[in-house]
Amino acid sequence: MSDLKKFLEDHFAMLKSADIDGLVADYADDAVMITSLGTSVGKQAVRDSFAAIPADMFADFEVTAEVVEGDTAYITWKTPTIPFGTDSFFFVDGKVKTQTVAFYFG
Repeated sequence: MSDLKKFLEDHFAMLKSADIDGLVADYADDAVMITSLGTSVGKQAVRDSFAAIPADMFADFEVTAEVVEGDTAYITWKTPTIPFGTDSFFFVDGKVKTQTVAFYFG
């Protein structure tokens, strides 16, 4: 298993358990998270984005596809309330530098 695949596995485990401190530690200080709800720039803004999510919303988060190439990862996922979501992660020095998130509420 590549380091990046292990990183993602651990990241998703923290998402499922709503471990905001652990999640935010995965991001660069100047990270950018882009979603249809807006853009978060910097670790504090990323923390605020995660804190706004109900704690149990991703308890049943399931990755349905994952592609890792170099310092880039792409996933598709679902939860009981979100039938389709997709994220792209771009890493620099082992931290998430940029992430895009899109999802569909059935």
